[in-house]
Amino acid sequence: MRYFYADSSNQPIGPYTIDELKQLHLNGTVRAENWVVEEGGSQWQPYSNLIAIGGGIGAAMPPTTGIPTNNSAVSAGTAIVWFLCCLPVGFMQWGQSAKGWIWLLASIFTGGLAGIAAIIDYWMCFSVQQKRKVGEWEFFPSR
Repeated sequence: MRYFYADSSNQPIGPYTIDELKQLHLNGTVRAENWVVEEGGSQWQPYSNLIAIGGGIGAAMPPTTGIPTNNSAVSAGTAIVWFLCCLPVGFMQWGQSAKGWIWLLASIFTGGLAGIAAIIDYWMCFSVQQKRKVGEWEFFPSR
């Protein structure tokens, strides 16, 4: 049996055998939240479901080596202080300097309207960075 997995752009990649898919998971390319579908199938499911039902991959979760984590997560207090003091500095905490300055400029040019989206993005970055590192241009990141 062979499977496709969806990359971060929701493009199908594959097909891969179960052993190849397992290796991709072990090296961090495929994560538990990636969607997979059996070759010729139409029902996508999270890779974690495939692991849970056995799927020939094994019921135990493989070690998380290769999956980027964030060992220096920013506290809620620090995030709030930097948001109130200077939005770009707040985004710099997560390695998103350019994005912070773009949000600031967009807020100025739109009379503050873009500030609403910036607040939402800031909160989502804060939430996600508690578990993993956030990418430079990862707008509205999800878990």
